[in-house]
Amino acid sequence: MARPIAGMCTAIFIFTSVLYAIPPLVIQGTANGYRISLDIPVPLLQKELVNTVSRYGLTVREPFIKAFIRGFDYDGALGAPALLSGSFCLAYEGGEPVVTVESMATETVQLEGKLYPVQPPCFYDGTNTALPFTYDPESYQRVVYGNPAAVTQVYRYRGQQAAEITVQPLSYDPETNTITIIKYLSLMVVMNKPTIV
Repeated sequence: MARPIAGMCTAIFIFTSVLYAIPPLVIQGTANGYRISLDIPVPLLQKELVNTVSRYGLTVREPFIKAFIRGFDYDGALGAPALLSGSFCLAYEGGEPVVTVESMATETVQLEGKLYPVQPPCFYDGTNTALPFTYDPESYQRVVYGNPAAVTQVYRYRGQQAAEITVQPLSYDPETNTITIIKYLSLMVVMNKPTIV
Protein backbone atom coordinates (compact mmCIF):
# COMPACT_ATOMS: atom_id res chain seq x y z
CA MET A 1 0.00 0.00 0.00
CA ALA A 2 2.88 2.39 0.73
CA ARG A 3 4.32 1.96 -2.77
CA PRO A 4 1.40 3.58 -4.70
CA ILE A 5 1.39 6.53 -2.28
CA ALA A 6 5.15 7.03 -2.73
CA GLY A 7 4.66 6.90 -6.49
CA MET A 8 1.82 9.40 -6.32
CA CYS A 9 3.91 11.77 -4.15
CA THR A 10 6.73 11.50 -6.65
CA ALA A 11 4.38 12.31 -9.51
CA ILE A 12 3.11 15.36 -7.63
CA PHE A 13 6.69 16.43 -6.86
CA ILE A 14 7.64 16.14 -10.53
CA PHE A 15 4.51 17.99 -11.64
CA THR A 16 4.91 20.89 -9.24
CA SER A 17 8.61 21.17 -10.06
CA VAL A 18 7.97 21.63 -13.76
CA LEU A 19 4.67 23.50 -13.60
CA TYR A 20 6.33 26.91 -13.78
CA ALA A 21 9.63 25.77 -15.28
CA ILE A 22 10.47 24.46 -18.73
CA PRO A 23 7.82 23.43 -21.31
CA PRO A 24 5.61 20.42 -20.51
CA LEU A 25 7.40 17.10 -20.22
CA VAL A 26 6.19 13.68 -21.31
CA ILE A 27 7.47 11.22 -18.69
CA GLN A 28 7.31 7.45 -19.17
CA GLY A 29 8.48 5.02 -16.51
CA THR A 30 10.79 2.23 -17.67
CA ALA A 31 12.29 -0.77 -15.89
CA ASN A 32 15.44 1.17 -15.02
CA GLY A 33 14.37 4.82 -14.95
CA TYR A 34 12.45 7.35 -17.00
CA ARG A 35 12.14 8.27 -20.65
CA ILE A 36 11.49 12.01 -20.86
CA SER A 37 10.66 14.01 -23.96
CA LEU A 38 9.91 17.68 -24.42
CA ASP A 39 9.05 20.00 -27.27
CA ILE A 40 10.90 23.28 -26.86
CA PRO A 41 9.22 26.32 -28.41
CA VAL A 42 11.10 28.49 -30.90
CA PRO A 43 12.68 31.38 -28.98
CA LEU A 44 11.36 34.90 -29.28
CA LEU A 45 14.18 37.03 -30.74
CA GLN A 46 14.35 40.74 -29.92
CA LYS A 47 16.88 43.18 -31.41
CA GLU A 48 18.34 45.92 -29.22
CA LEU A 49 20.85 48.61 -30.23
CA VAL A 50 23.57 49.04 -27.60
CA ASN A 51 26.56 51.38 -27.33
CA THR A 52 29.83 49.44 -27.13
CA VAL A 53 33.47 50.50 -27.32
CA SER A 54 35.47 49.20 -30.29
CA ARG A 55 39.07 47.98 -30.01
CA TYR A 56 40.11 51.44 -31.26
CA GLY A 57 38.34 53.17 -28.34
CA LEU A 58 35.41 54.45 -30.39
CA THR A 59 31.80 54.19 -29.22
CA VAL A 60 29.85 52.03 -31.66
CA ARG A 61 26.10 51.38 -31.72
CA GLU A 62 25.78 47.64 -32.30
CA PRO A 63 22.73 45.40 -32.66
CA PHE A 64 22.42 42.58 -30.11
CA ILE A 65 19.76 39.89 -30.13
CA LYS A 66 18.00 38.69 -26.98
CA ALA A 67 16.63 35.15 -27.15
CA PHE A 68 13.72 34.30 -24.85
CA ILE A 69 11.88 31.04 -24.18
CA ARG A 70 9.27 30.99 -21.41
CA GLY A 71 10.55 28.97 -18.45
CA PHE A 72 14.24 29.32 -19.36
CA ASP A 73 16.73 31.67 -17.66
CA TYR A 74 19.91 33.26 -19.00
CA ASP A 75 23.11 31.36 -18.23
CA GLY A 76 26.83 31.97 -18.77
CA ALA A 77 29.72 34.17 -17.66
CA LEU A 78 29.23 37.93 -17.34
CA GLY A 79 29.66 39.64 -20.70
CA ALA A 80 29.66 36.32 -22.60
CA PRO A 81 26.86 35.23 -24.97
CA ALA A 82 23.73 34.46 -22.94
CA LEU A 83 22.65 30.85 -23.31
CA LEU A 84 19.29 29.64 -22.05
CA SER A 85 18.95 27.18 -19.21
CA GLY A 86 15.91 25.45 -17.70
CA SER A 87 15.60 22.65 -15.17
CA PHE A 88 13.21 20.13 -13.69
CA CYS A 89 13.46 17.74 -10.75
CA LEU A 90 12.95 14.00 -10.46
CA ALA A 91 12.59 11.96 -7.29
CA TYR A 92 14.65 8.77 -7.14
CA GLU A 93 15.98 6.04 -4.85
CA GLY A 94 19.38 4.36 -4.91
CA GLY A 95 22.41 5.64 -6.81
CA GLU A 96 22.62 9.00 -8.55
CA PRO A 97 20.76 9.03 -11.90
CA VAL A 98 22.58 9.18 -15.23
CA VAL A 99 21.11 11.23 -18.11
CA THR A 100 21.71 10.39 -21.77
CA VAL A 101 20.25 12.04 -24.86
CA GLU A 102 18.37 9.51 -26.99
CA SER A 103 17.41 11.86 -29.81
CA MET A 104 16.95 15.51 -30.63
CA ALA A 105 15.86 17.75 -33.49
CA THR A 106 17.62 21.07 -34.06
CA GLU A 107 17.18 24.18 -36.18
CA THR A 108 19.78 26.82 -37.08
CA VAL A 109 18.73 30.49 -37.16
CA GLN A 110 20.68 33.40 -38.65
CA LEU A 111 20.80 36.41 -36.31
CA GLU A 112 20.72 40.11 -37.32
CA GLY A 113 23.22 40.96 -34.57
CA LYS A 114 25.37 39.32 -31.89
CA LEU A 115 23.69 37.22 -29.21
CA TYR A 116 23.03 39.40 -26.17
CA PRO A 117 25.61 38.99 -23.38
CA VAL A 118 24.91 37.96 -19.78
CA GLN A 119 24.38 41.05 -17.63
CA PRO A 120 24.97 41.42 -13.88
CA PRO A 121 21.92 41.07 -11.63
CA CYS A 122 20.06 44.33 -11.15
CA PHE A 123 18.67 45.24 -7.74
CA TYR A 124 16.45 48.27 -7.30
CA ASP A 125 18.07 50.79 -4.96
CA GLY A 126 15.61 53.64 -5.44
CA THR A 127 17.84 55.67 -7.77
CA ASN A 128 16.65 54.36 -11.17
CA THR A 129 20.31 54.38 -12.25
CA ALA A 130 20.95 52.15 -15.26
CA LEU A 131 23.81 49.68 -14.87
CA PRO A 132 26.57 49.87 -17.51
CA PHE A 133 26.28 47.36 -20.35
CA THR A 134 28.64 44.40 -19.76
CA TYR A 135 30.24 42.99 -22.90
CA ASP A 136 33.36 40.79 -23.21
CA PRO A 137 34.50 40.77 -26.89
CA GLU A 138 36.99 37.95 -26.26
CA SER A 139 34.21 35.54 -25.31
CA TYR A 140 32.68 36.15 -28.76
CA GLN A 141 35.76 34.66 -30.45
CA ARG A 142 34.67 31.04 -29.98
CA VAL A 143 31.58 28.87 -30.34
CA VAL A 144 29.50 28.59 -27.16
CA TYR A 145 27.80 25.22 -26.79
CA GLY A 146 24.82 24.53 -24.57
CA ASN A 147 24.82 21.16 -22.81
CA PRO A 148 21.57 19.50 -23.99
CA ALA A 149 20.92 17.80 -20.64
CA ALA A 150 22.82 17.01 -17.44
CA VAL A 151 22.25 16.26 -13.76
CA THR A 152 23.30 19.52 -12.12
CA GLN A 153 22.61 18.70 -8.48
CA VAL A 154 21.20 16.04 -6.18
CA TYR A 155 19.57 16.84 -2.85
CA ARG A 156 16.97 15.68 -0.34
CA TYR A 157 13.50 17.24 -0.29
CA ARG A 158 11.17 16.26 2.57
CA GLY A 159 13.04 13.00 3.05
CA GLN A 160 13.04 12.12 -0.67
CA GLN A 161 16.16 12.03 -2.84
CA ALA A 162 15.79 14.36 -5.84
CA ALA A 163 17.91 15.20 -8.87
CA GLU A 164 17.81 18.48 -10.77
CA ILE A 165 18.22 18.00 -14.52
CA THR A 166 19.20 21.08 -16.52
CA VAL A 167 18.47 21.54 -20.22
CA GLN A 168 20.32 24.10 -22.39
CA PRO A 169 18.57 24.29 -25.78
CA LEU A 170 20.79 26.95 -27.37
CA SER A 171 24.28 27.06 -28.91
CA TYR A 172 25.87 30.13 -30.50
CA ASP A 173 28.47 30.41 -33.27
CA PRO A 174 29.78 34.00 -33.42
CA GLU A 175 31.72 33.38 -36.65
CA THR A 176 28.57 32.64 -38.65
CA ASN A 177 26.38 34.62 -36.22
CA THR A 178 23.90 31.76 -35.89
CA ILE A 179 22.16 30.02 -33.03
CA THR A 180 21.32 26.33 -33.06
CA ILE A 181 18.11 25.59 -31.20
CA ILE A 182 17.00 22.21 -29.88
CA LYS A 183 13.32 21.93 -30.85
CA TYR A 184 12.71 18.39 -29.57
CA LEU A 185 14.65 16.45 -26.95
CA SER A 186 14.28 12.86 -25.78
CA LEU A 187 16.23 11.80 -22.68
CA MET A 188 16.81 8.54 -20.88
CA VAL A 189 17.31 8.89 -17.12
CA VAL A 190 18.76 5.65 -15.71
CA MET A 191 18.74 4.96 -11.96
CA ASN A 192 19.00 1.96 -9.67
CA LYS A 193 15.52 2.21 -8.18
CA PRO A 194 13.09 4.47 -10.03
CA THR A 195 10.17 5.57 -7.84
CA ILE A 196 7.68 5.45 -10.74
CA VAL A 197 7.51 2.33 -12.93
